[in-house]
Amino acid sequence: MPRYEYTCGTCDTNHLIHHGMHDAVPLCELCGKELDRRVSGFRTRSSTTSPPKIGTVTEDFIKTARDDLKQQKEELEDNR
Repeated sequence: MPRYEYTCGTCDTNHLIHHGMHDAVPLCELCGKELDRRVSGFRTRSSTTSPPKIGTVTEDFIKTARDDLKQQKEELEDNR
């Protein structure tokens, strides 16, 4: 069920109420007047801020480790 934020203009109180989208506007629990719905912020997922997939990180690590080992092996063979 959606959560809505309301403000009472009469007694200046804030309310967080869960109710259906088409339900009637609730009344203030303190003074009984109709509440005003506040604009609530919401979050969405953004592809630019999501972390990389675990498989990608693992593949990158393996590639880097493989390259490092190849370089170390070449250095050892050159020193002999």
